[in-house]
This record gives sequence, structure tokens and C-alpha cells, in this order.
Amino acid sequence: MKHLMIATNLAALLLVVEVIAQAQSIIPGWSEKKDAHPAAVSLLAPENVTIKAAAPDWIELRFHVQDGLHINSHIPSIKELIPTALSTDDSSDVSLLDTNYPTGSDMMLGSNPPEKLNVYTGDFVIRTRIKSQAGAHLLKIKLRYQACTMTACMPPKTIPITIGVHGN
Repeated sequence: MKHLMIATNLAALLLVVEVIAQAQSIIPGWSEKKDAHPAAVSLLAPENVTIKAAAPDWIELRFHVQDGLHINSHIPSIKELIPTALSTDDSSDVSLLDTNYPTGSDMMLGSNPPEKLNVYTGDFVIRTRIKSQAGAHLLKIKLRYQACTMTACMPPKTIPITIGVHGN
């Protein structure tokens, strides 16, 4: 009888372990291994904008670079570095007309010889001029960047961004 009770408890424990293992593969964010390198840059705002229909208008895209990281500005100080760039695949319902990038900050790397990199850290804003017809549409754009620490750079990454645009 005692052996039967131990076997039943062991079977129940194995069932719980199996359920947890399945949950880790199904529930986003459950497993710490799911995304070992989350996006170093995230869009803070906006999720939706309203503009005058058929008339170009400027919107501000607010981004945040994770603490301890920096990304190259749109015009890096060293030609070989990967610039931060906003793009669209032209299949969007909204036209992306112009983009104004912020001026980056100079960051010193190394001491002999001193290198100055032009970078974005913390929060930054990219202004872009868009045009939309009347009605509800989606602006589908991409932000490409390369995030670095003071000692190493990660591979370049492109994050998709979708913003709801309502043309009045």
C-alpha cells in the first residue's frame, strides 16, 4: 500500500512538471530563455495619431534606449558604424514623407586615442512627416539600430512599429 501511495505521488509530481514545461513554451514571458536579448530600444509613444486627411503633418515618435546601452545616431561619427534609421516598405496605408533625427550626444570611448561616438541614450524623439487619406489606417515602419555597451556591440536589430493613423 505504501509503495502504491509513493508511486501515485510521483506520478502526480511528474504531471505537474510536464504542465510547467508546456506552459514555459506556450505562455510568452514565462521562460527566461524565451528572449535572451530583448529589444534595446522601445517605442514609448504614440500608439495612435489623428491628422488632417490628405495634408502632410509632423508626428513625434518617442523612443527609449535601455539603461547602460547606447545606439549610434543617424549620422555616426565613424563611417563604419551602423546608423539608426527609420524606414517603411511602402506597402503602408500612410505615406512617410520626411524624417528629422535628433542630434546625438558625443560619447568618449577609449583613452588612447580618444574616440568620440555620436550616440542616442535614454529617451529620444524622431520627427516624421506623414500623409494619410481620410479614415483609419496603419503606419507600418521599421527602426534599425545597433546597440552597444561601453565595451561591446550587439548585432544590428530592426524592430517593427505600427501606429494607428486617423485622417480627419
